[in-house]
Amino acid sequence: MALKPEQLTRLAIVAHDSRQDAIIETLHDLQLAHIQEYAKEEAEDLDIGDPRPEASQASQRLVRIRGLLHTLDLDGEPSRKLPTDSVRQRLDDQLDTIETEVHQAKQRRDEVERELNQTEDRIERLRPFRHLPLAFEDYHGYETLEVFVGRGPEELERRLAGELDRYDHFEGGELDAVFVHEDEADRARDVLVREGFRNVDVPAEEGAPDEELQRARSEAEDLRDELAQREAQLAQLADQYGDLLLCAEEDLSITVEKAEAPLEWAATDRTFICDAWVPTQQLDEVKTALTSATNGNVHFETLDDGDPDVHHREEEPPTRYDHRDSVEPYDFLMETFSTPRYNEIDPTLILSLVFPLFLGFVIGDFGYGLVMVPLGIWLYRGLGAKSEAARSLGFAIAVAGVWSILFGGLLFKDALGIPMYHAEHGLSWPSLLGTIGLAEPAIHKIEAGGVRAMLALSLLAAFVHLFLGFIFGFVNEIGHNTKHAIAQLGWMVTLTGIVLLTIVHGPENMISGYLVNGLDLGQAHFDHGHVESMTFSPFAQMLPWYLLGPGVLVLVLTEGLMGLMETVSLLANVISYTRLAGIAVAKGGIVAAFNEIFLERMVLDPSTGILVIVAGFALFAISQLLMFVLGLLSGGIQSIRLNYVEFFLKFFEGGGERFSPFGRDRQYTIGNESR
Repeated sequence: MALKPEQLTRLAIVAHDSRQDAIIETLHDLQLAHIQEYAKEEAEDLDIGDPRPEASQASQRLVRIRGLLHTLDLDGEPSRKLPTDSVRQRLDDQLDTIETEVHQAKQRRDEVERELNQTEDRIERLRPFRHLPLAFEDYHGYETLEVFVGRGPEELERRLAGELDRYDHFEGGELDAVFVHEDEADRARDVLVREGFRNVDVPAEEGAPDEELQRARSEAEDLRDELAQREAQLAQLADQYGDLLLCAEEDLSITVEKAEAPLEWAATDRTFICDAWVPTQQLDEVKTALTSATNGNVHFETLDDGDPDVHHREEEPPTRYDHRDSVEPYDFLMETFSTPRYNEIDPTLILSLVFPLFLGFVIGDFGYGLVMVPLGIWLYRGLGAKSEAARSLGFAIAVAGVWSILFGGLLFKDALGIPMYHAEHGLSWPSLLGTIGLAEPAIHKIEAGGVRAMLALSLLAAFVHLFLGFIFGFVNEIGHNTKHAIAQLGWMVTLTGIVLLTIVHGPENMISGYLVNGLDLGQAHFDHGHVESMTFSPFAQMLPWYLLGPGVLVLVLTEGLMGLMETVSLLANVISYTRLAGIAVAKGGIVAAFNEIFLERMVLDPSTGILVIVAGFALFAISQLLMFVLGLLSGGIQSIRLNYVEFFLKFFEGGGERFSPFGRDRQYTIGNESR
């Protein structure tokens, strides 16, 4: 599989109008042509093509069908496939009737729903008045009284008594009703404002509030029953006509796509020109199929051979991914960031390898990995059938689960935060199950030496990941901009110097020890897998500076002072990868703490009672679920961030147009394409 998008050839297809239908049908079946839309200003002597005769009716019907699907909330798959002849005949005979039935049912449903909403609003307006000992007509119709109704403070009566002489005050639940003689209305208004009185509108009703409220509630209950009946009627219509409408939507979509295809073509009085990008490897296949369909009455002209080394074109080719099944699910994550341009490296393969690897490293637990694999498969096969995001994330989670099993079972040797070996202190699976444990892990995540090793692994990942990014940047630029390509070499040298600097002058750890011995930079002494001491040769101690000096000099010469300033950014990029170790260690420490509290002190302590044991099991399960979800979220976010921000920005420009072939497969209908 190539690291660059598939090579395309721009092909002009020229034929007489009488061959237009044959070419449309053939291109639609092949699904190998990305049509380049013709713009009138490109050539004054060419017009835009005319749609096929059936375009207008098919478009109108498609709009009606989609409206019915929306009304009936149909977005799944039909229960069975239908022949297109049957679908079209039934639409001719039944579409008007179906539309009338559905629209009438929807109108009745909407009327009941609107009436129910109005009744529920009325209930909300009536409810506050039910505790006041007044009928609704008691609030209106006075010539010498001013009535204030609203919400006031508890001490409102005392405030009124101190300010007013002629008034009546009624309290009921959350409302106050104050009747004041018109001579004292202004003074009463001032008092109420000062006390924070909030006016409430009195409903234009008659009768006792309790009776009206009860009547409104009864009406609302009846309306809810009627609404359920209307919803059931729409559901019945969906069951009755669902298969037909879903199949019709597919058939009409294909019909419209074909019928409106000439609108993207150039045309003269008798001929047309279809301008399309075609995969170079399938170019002969396309030509042969079109020649056969037109009995040789077609002419081809290659407008652009799609050479990926050509960086400047009037119109850039679209991007057609060349991905295998194991990489294709990550297209969604790639598209979320941006589509690669035609002539640059496509990083989807690296994303498919690194993202689940990083996530599996962060989770790093045998037990969690066993949960992640089936969870990912469920998302991929279940929700993934309707959601591309769920499909992509499900596949990545399943692969990350495998990595988590490997890291947790071989490197860290823990499951659910509990060691799978005989631990000197605390819980372990061998002690819980009475079995033989595994050997000591290479890295104890929550011990000092293990933390240093985790940080070293994160820095090693940073070096490999970023160095690969600079290699990709060099490949992208080498035939395009020599100066920028040399700058990428400068970044490689500078990055190597920074990482060597952390090894030579950083804390001693197992990973650095292996690197020191492997690269012959000095001598690392091990004792039972742990580094006791490291010594470096004089050359090794100076090597980072030997690399940093020339590397920074190249950056200054190629990018100016900005290159020198961005060296600090590169250091920040390297350090950013330590978040992998940080999250893994933090998660491991928190899980270990929860396990000690809930299992060791509550469940396994012989002095605890049955209620404490049950509570301990419940809290243990909750804490495990919480840490699993948080680990997935935080690990997933940080893993994808390292790809999007640290890695992609080293070489990736993006902004390409995804290859969108003319044509689609029939999923729900059995086609007869003669129409």
